[in-house]
Amino acid sequence: MSLIPQKHRSSKPSLRRVTLAAKEEKWNSMESVE
Repeated sequence: MSLIPQKHRSSKPSLRRVTLAAKEEKWNSMESVE
């Protein structure tokens, strides 16, 4: 939820952070599945 205000402040860094977080989550999910 705290990402929403950050996005308004600066979309570029926030978007990058969100993308990295999504990638990490995907890796964690894959590891969990395996």
